[in-house]
This record gives sequence, C-alpha cells and structure tokens, in this order.
Amino acid sequence: MKQATPLAGLAIFNIVVAFMSNWYLMTTIGPGFQTDALFAGVTIPNLLTVILSSSLSNILVPILSNETKDSRDKLAWTFFFGVGLVFAIIVSFLMLTAPLWVPWITPGFSKEGQELTLSLLWIQLPCAMMTGLATVLMATYFSKEEFISGEWRASVAALVGLMFMVWSLPHWGIYAAAWTLLLRVTIHALLLFPVLGKFHPPDWKNQAVKDAWNRLRPILLGTSYYKTDILVDRLLASLVPSGGLSLIHLAQQIYELAQQAVSKSLINPVIPKLSKHAKAKSWADFYKIGLTRSTGIFCFSLFCWCILIVAGEPVLSTVFGFGNFKSGDIHTLWWLLILMGGRFIGRCTAQTFSLLFYSRGNTVTPTWIGSIGYTIGIGLRLVLFYLYGIEGLAIAMGAQSLFNLLLFIVSTQRQKKKDFITTHA
Repeated sequence: MKQATPLAGLAIFNIVVAFMSNWYLMTTIGPGFQTDALFAGVTIPNLLTVILSSSLSNILVPILSNETKDSRDKLAWTFFFGVGLVFAIIVSFLMLTAPLWVPWITPGFSKEGQELTLSLLWIQLPCAMMTGLATVLMATYFSKEEFISGEWRASVAALVGLMFMVWSLPHWGIYAAAWTLLLRVTIHALLLFPVLGKFHPPDWKNQAVKDAWNRLRPILLGTSYYKTDILVDRLLASLVPSGGLSLIHLAQQIYELAQQAVSKSLINPVIPKLSKHAKAKSWADFYKIGLTRSTGIFCFSLFCWCILIVAGEPVLSTVFGFGNFKSGDIHTLWWLLILMGGRFIGRCTAQTFSLLFYSRGNTVTPTWIGSIGYTIGIGLRLVLFYLYGIEGLAIAMGAQSLFNLLLFIVSTQRQKKKDFITTHA
C-alpha cells in the first residue's frame, strides 16, 4: 500500500492526459465519419492488444515474480524476443491483407469512409507490436514490485503524445491522431527498455518459457473467441448514423481510462503478493487480500456510477460544450455512459477476482467465464441493438460484464472451499 498514493497520482495524471487527447480530437474535428474511421481503424490493433498483451501481463508477472534476479533478467529477454517476433509476423500479415477485410468490419460505411479507415489502419497496426513489447517490459517492472518506475514512463509518453497532437492536428487533420497513437506507444516502449539490463540471448528451452506457454495457451484459445466483442461492437456501431460509432467509442474510452486508474493504483500492486501467498499455499492471507480488495473496488466503482447519474451531464456539458461537439452529442454520450455503467463496475471488480486464479497459474477458469459471458453477450447485443439501436448495444455491454462478475464470484467461492478443505485435511 506504500506505493498506492503515488501510483494513484500517476494513474490520474495519465487519465487526464488521455482524456485531454480525446477531448481535443472530438472538439476540434467533432463526431462524424472521420472520427468513425479512426476508431474503426484502431479496432484490430486494440483486438490484438486485449487478446495477446492483456493475457501476457496476467501470465508473466506471476512467473517472473518467483524467479531470482539473474533468472528473471534472462527470462525477460527471452519473452521480449518471443513477443516481438510473434507480433511482427501477425502485424505484417494484417497490413498486407487489410484491403480484403476492412469492408467486412465497416459494412455501414461509405466507400470514402472505408478508404479512410484503411489508410488510418496502416498507421495504427504497428501500435499493437509496440504495445506487446511494452507489456513484457512492464511485467518485468511489476515482478520487481517497481510499479512507480514503470508508470511514470507511461506518463511521459502520454504527455509527449498530447503535445504532438495539439501541434499536428491543425496541420494533418485526422491522420495526426493516428500518428500520435503510434508515437506514444513507441516512446513508452523505448523508455521501458532499460529494465531488461544486460543483454542475454533468448533461451527457448527454459522451463519457465514452457510454463508460460502452457498457461497462455488456454487463455489465447478463449480470448481469441470472447475478446472479439470489440469487433462485434464496431461492426454494429458502423450501421448507425455518422458519429454514433465515435460516441460509443468515447464512452468506452472514458470507462477504460477510469478502469486503468483503478487497475494501476489498486489492483496491480497486489499481484506479486497474491502470487507469493499462492506459491506458499497460505490461503487465509491469499483470500483476505483478494476478497477485501474486490469488495472495496466494487463499492468504489458503484459510487462513481451513481455520481455520473447525478452530475454527469452538467460536467460533460462543461467539458465538451463547445467546438464541434454539439449539445445533442453531449446528451447521447451521458446516456450511453449510464446505460454502459455495468461495464465499468463489472470489469473493475472481475479483474480483481481473476487475479485469484491467474496468480496460482489457473488460466482455464477465467477463460471459461469469459467465453460463457461472451456467448450470452453476443445474443444480447444482436437482440438489443435490433430493438433499441446504439442504446441497446450499450445496455448489452454492461449486462455482459455484470454476468461475468457473477460467474467469478461463484467460482471463487467454490475454489476457496476446496483450498481450505485441502489445507485442513
């Protein structure tokens, strides 16, 4: 907890900078076909990030946390090379084939909108590779419990990105936003690189590498299925009138930024502790830390959503109420945030519960939960989008996250009983 306050400060700073970037973009250009194309173009890079990078973080931190310094340094270099190679192959393939599949993910766009999406996509795809490399580097920092050392570098990269966007947007238009994203993630990875220390050639035969792959494999199989909800959301949102995709993307971004703050300041610091208690089979301390943190995060996220209902629209009007962001757009954004509230509450709390499985090497349970929730969520999306349009889509997103949270609670209670029975046997 000693690092919680400075981590919260850095997380808040990063949120403010990221929010200002979105704010400057949306008030300067305004919700429309250009921003729709930008956010549609970033869909696939984001999909790669949540499938590969997010999974890597959950796997690498527990593994590296339990290694000695020398072994950890060698493993970090091995993971760095491996992740870089995999991402380079995937990104190269997607860039070559993009003209074939971009029309399929933007069926509601005009030909001009699809061509713009393709141009922006080619700029944004390399961001996935840089994010993957940064994930390995951040995991190395976290395994050393040097959370602040990792986070302040993200703050510097975000600030440089914001300054670049302020300068470039009036000159380059919507393309400046795509280049800003690439610049930010590249600077972030470069600033994190020194954590690797002295060079070590990759050791593919290391047992820890095999353990990482064994843990990662079920996650990849599951996330390759249930994380495609991003793709489904963008596909459906492309069918609404111009600007609708941008507004629902902005609503998701606002919640994701808030979730990042909660994750970095309150969730990430407990990962090494949970891993060590799990390795020692100290289940009383393990569940005390995990369940106490989960309860606190649930109450906090619920409180934030209630504040949004009461004061959200006036605040949004003050922040966005000028430039090319119209009053009708503000009301729609506020309403989408309310309807999507379950997404923020469910994801923040479920992330904490998932650590109770990841930290002990159990990647199967979170994967099954995600897959079941996604299967039900897809049906909800199609039905509610058909009935209520973009508002129905927002409701379905929140409902799926809350359902996943319920499954995590039930699974955790079952696992807790098994652990205590085994300990007392």
